[in-house]
Amino acid sequence: MAKKILYLVTEDWYFVSHRLPMARAARSAGYEIHVATRVVECAHQIEKEGFVLHPIASRRGSINPLQMMAAAIAVRGLYRKVRPDIVHHVAFAPAIVGSLAALGLPMVKLNALAGLGFVFTSKTAKAQLLRLLAHRLLGFLLKRPGTMVLVQNADDGATVERLGVAKDRIALIPGSGVDIESLTPLTEPDGPFTVAFVGRLLYDKGVEVLVGRMRSCASEDCACEPFSPVRLTHRIRPQ
Repeated sequence: MAKKILYLVTEDWYFVSHRLPMARAARSAGYEIHVATRVVECAHQIEKEGFVLHPIASRRGSINPLQMMAAAIAVRGLYRKVRPDIVHHVAFAPAIVGSLAALGLPMVKLNALAGLGFVFTSKTAKAQLLRLLAHRLLGFLLKRPGTMVLVQNADDGATVERLGVAKDRIALIPGSGVDIESLTPLTEPDGPFTVAFVGRLLYDKGVEVLVGRMRSCASEDCACEPFSPVRLTHRIRPQ
């Protein structure tokens, strides 16, 4: 029988936009691909690839401990049913939920941290309290036997190492970020111009800093016209 890989992802569209090429490569290598995710709009795309889709209830961005524990219990039942050889936990919350679900089960665990998120970046009292809990929990889960951690930048790698994870269990994915040799600043254009921000409208993603800088262009020392933010009316997701 073919070996099985199960991807645990919060949203189906995120799997399609970020993990589809990897899953295709695994399929070409002879693996049977399973995808456990909240089904929103990409079920047909996933099943068309020949992957086995397992709809699960999840809430993107939720850090409620009780909800995460309930999710871990449900995912553990799925792991026992499918019996994958490898589980690939995509992003911070699935890494915690999936690692809890996999405790004591005979499978290799790959935790891909696209970032450490609100808990590690925010300075709010809530985030600081959760950070204490997350440090202990992550340190325990990521050091379990048969566990690897993928990070996308050296800072996250250093944070994971401080949690006690050995260097040989941490892999830095090369190429994450901006190629500054290809994307170089252009000369300033003549006349008015439009600036676009592509990203999530969260403080931690730099929105407030960007707005502040744009407002500074309305100062007396700058010839720019006053800046006023535009209301977001549409969300764009990869197809």
